[in-house]
Amino acid sequence: MDWTTIQATHGRWLKGVLWARGRDPGAVEELLQEVLWACVREHRVAPIASAALPRWLYLAAVRKGLEHRRRLGRRRRLENRLAATSARALEETPLDWLISAERRQLVRTALARLPARDADLLLQKYGDGATAGDIAQRTNLSVTVVEARLHRARERLRQLLRADQLMESLHD
Repeated sequence: MDWTTIQATHGRWLKGVLWARGRDPGAVEELLQEVLWACVREHRVAPIASAALPRWLYLAAVRKGLEHRRRLGRRRRLENRLAATSARALEETPLDWLISAERRQLVRTALARLPARDADLLLQKYGDGATAGDIAQRTNLSVTVVEARLHRARERLRQLLRADQLMESLHD
Protein backbone atom coordinates (compact mmCIF):
# COMPACT_ATOMS: atom_id res chain seq x y z
CA MET A 1 0.00 0.00 0.00
CA ASP A 2 1.42 3.42 -0.88
CA TRP A 3 1.22 6.82 0.74
CA THR A 4 -1.57 8.28 -1.42
CA THR A 5 -3.79 5.20 -1.05
CA ILE A 6 -3.43 5.24 2.73
CA GLN A 7 -4.16 8.97 2.84
CA ALA A 8 -7.20 8.64 0.57
CA THR A 9 -8.59 5.68 2.52
CA HIS A 10 -7.84 6.72 6.09
CA GLY A 11 -6.97 10.45 5.98
CA ARG A 12 -10.39 11.81 6.92
CA TRP A 13 -10.88 9.89 10.16
CA LEU A 14 -7.19 10.23 11.07
CA LYS A 15 -7.59 14.02 10.92
CA GLY A 16 -10.44 13.71 13.40
CA VAL A 17 -8.32 11.63 15.76
CA LEU A 18 -5.42 14.07 15.48
CA TRP A 19 -7.64 17.08 16.07
CA ALA A 20 -9.26 15.45 19.12
CA ARG A 21 -5.88 14.64 20.64
CA GLY A 22 -3.91 17.73 19.63
CA ARG A 23 -6.64 20.40 19.72
CA ASP A 24 -4.60 22.40 17.24
CA PRO A 25 -6.30 22.70 13.82
CA GLY A 26 -3.17 24.26 12.31
CA ALA A 27 -1.07 21.23 13.17
CA VAL A 28 -3.46 18.50 11.99
CA GLU A 29 -2.12 18.36 8.43
CA GLU A 30 1.49 18.25 9.61
CA LEU A 31 0.73 15.55 12.18
CA LEU A 32 -1.16 13.54 9.54
CA GLN A 33 1.92 13.66 7.32
CA GLU A 34 4.04 12.43 10.24
CA VAL A 35 1.63 9.52 10.87
CA LEU A 36 1.56 8.57 7.20
CA TRP A 37 5.33 8.84 6.91
CA ALA A 38 5.73 6.60 9.97
CA CYS A 39 3.34 4.12 8.33
CA VAL A 40 5.33 4.07 5.10
CA ARG A 41 8.60 3.69 7.01
CA GLU A 42 7.18 0.89 9.16
CA HIS A 43 5.68 -0.82 6.13
CA ARG A 44 9.09 -0.94 4.49
CA VAL A 45 10.63 -2.53 7.58
CA ALA A 46 7.84 -4.97 8.40
CA PRO A 47 4.76 -4.99 6.17
CA ILE A 48 1.60 -4.11 8.08
CA ALA A 49 -1.31 -6.40 7.33
CA SER A 50 -4.27 -4.62 5.72
CA ALA A 51 -6.57 -5.72 8.54
CA ALA A 52 -4.16 -4.38 11.19
CA LEU A 53 -3.48 -1.10 9.37
CA PRO A 54 -6.42 0.96 10.77
CA ARG A 55 -5.54 0.02 14.37
CA TRP A 56 -1.86 0.78 13.73
CA LEU A 57 -2.78 4.16 12.19
CA TYR A 58 -5.11 4.96 15.08
CA LEU A 59 -2.43 4.24 17.69
CA ALA A 60 0.17 6.20 15.72
CA ALA A 61 -2.21 9.17 15.43
CA VAL A 62 -2.98 9.11 19.15
CA ARG A 63 0.74 9.00 19.95
CA LYS A 64 1.54 11.88 17.55
CA GLY A 65 -1.35 13.97 18.89
CA LEU A 66 -0.24 13.49 22.49
CA GLU A 67 3.39 14.24 21.61
CA HIS A 68 2.23 17.46 19.97
CA ARG A 69 0.23 18.51 23.06
CA ARG A 70 3.23 17.78 25.30
CA ARG A 71 5.45 19.91 23.06
CA LEU A 72 2.92 22.75 23.21
CA GLY A 73 2.70 22.46 26.99
CA ARG A 74 6.47 22.57 27.38
CA ARG A 75 6.66 25.54 25.07
CA ARG A 76 3.84 27.36 26.92
CA ARG A 77 5.55 26.77 30.30
CA LEU A 78 8.85 28.04 28.91
CA GLU A 79 7.18 31.13 27.46
CA ASN A 80 5.44 31.83 30.78
CA ARG A 81 8.72 31.45 32.66
CA LEU A 82 10.49 33.78 30.24
CA ALA A 83 7.66 36.31 30.42
CA ALA A 84 7.77 36.28 34.23
CA THR A 85 11.54 36.64 34.22
CA SER A 86 11.52 39.52 31.74
CA ALA A 87 8.65 41.23 33.62
CA ARG A 88 10.71 41.05 36.81
CA ALA A 89 13.76 42.31 34.93
CA LEU A 90 11.77 45.29 33.63
CA GLU A 91 10.61 46.14 37.15
CA GLU A 92 14.12 45.81 38.57
CA THR A 93 16.20 48.96 38.57
CA PRO A 94 19.96 48.83 38.08
CA LEU A 95 20.35 49.54 41.80
CA ASP A 96 18.07 46.58 42.66
CA TRP A 97 20.12 44.35 40.38
CA LEU A 98 23.38 45.51 41.94
CA ILE A 99 22.11 44.98 45.49
CA SER A 100 20.82 41.47 44.71
CA ALA A 101 24.11 40.59 43.00
CA GLU A 102 26.02 41.80 46.06
CA ARG A 103 23.74 39.80 48.37
CA ARG A 104 24.30 36.66 46.32
CA GLN A 105 28.04 37.19 46.54
CA LEU A 106 27.87 37.71 50.31
CA VAL A 107 25.89 34.48 50.72
CA ARG A 108 28.34 32.57 48.50
CA THR A 109 31.27 33.85 50.55
CA ALA A 110 29.58 32.97 53.84
CA LEU A 111 28.62 29.50 52.52
CA ALA A 112 32.25 28.89 51.58
CA ARG A 113 33.29 29.65 55.15
CA LEU A 114 30.73 27.28 56.70
CA PRO A 115 31.71 23.71 57.59
CA ALA A 116 31.16 21.44 54.57
CA ARG A 117 28.35 19.51 56.28
CA ASP A 118 26.38 22.70 56.98
CA ALA A 119 26.92 24.11 53.49
CA ASP A 120 25.86 20.80 51.97
CA LEU A 121 22.64 20.70 53.99
CA LEU A 122 21.76 24.29 53.11
CA LEU A 123 22.49 23.75 49.41
CA GLN A 124 20.32 20.64 49.35
CA LYS A 125 17.50 22.44 51.14
CA TYR A 126 17.56 25.77 49.33
CA GLY A 127 19.49 25.02 46.15
CA ASP A 128 17.81 21.76 45.21
CA GLY A 129 14.51 22.42 46.99
CA ALA A 130 14.78 19.17 48.96
CA THR A 131 12.63 18.64 52.03
CA ALA A 132 14.03 17.53 55.38
CA GLY A 133 12.59 14.10 54.62
CA ASP A 134 14.43 13.95 51.28
CA ILE A 135 17.69 14.94 52.93
CA ALA A 136 17.14 12.42 55.73
CA GLN A 137 16.66 9.68 53.16
CA ARG A 138 19.78 10.68 51.23
CA THR A 139 21.98 10.97 54.30
CA ASN A 140 20.54 8.07 56.27
CA LEU A 141 19.68 10.36 59.20
CA SER A 142 16.37 10.89 60.95
CA VAL A 143 14.20 13.83 59.91
CA THR A 144 14.54 15.31 63.40
CA VAL A 145 18.35 15.27 63.16
CA VAL A 146 18.24 16.85 59.70
CA GLU A 147 15.88 19.60 60.89
CA ALA A 148 18.11 20.32 63.91
CA ARG A 149 21.23 20.45 61.74
CA LEU A 150 19.47 22.72 59.24
CA HIS A 151 18.46 25.04 62.07
CA ARG A 152 22.04 25.22 63.34
CA ALA A 153 23.42 25.68 59.82
CA ARG A 154 21.03 28.57 59.14
CA GLU A 155 22.03 30.17 62.43
CA ARG A 156 25.75 29.84 61.59
CA LEU A 157 25.11 31.35 58.16
CA ARG A 158 23.23 34.28 59.74
CA GLN A 159 26.13 34.88 62.13
CA LEU A 160 28.65 34.88 59.28
CA LEU A 161 26.49 37.27 57.24
CA ARG A 162 26.11 39.62 60.24
CA ALA A 163 29.87 39.53 60.84
CA ASP A 164 30.54 40.28 57.15
CA GLN A 165 28.08 43.16 57.26
CA LEU A 166 29.74 44.54 60.38
CA MET A 167 33.19 44.26 58.76
CA GLU A 168 31.99 46.07 55.66
CA SER A 169 30.49 48.90 57.71
CA LEU A 170 33.83 49.30 59.56
CA HIS A 171 35.69 49.60 56.26
CA ASP A 172 33.30 52.24 54.91
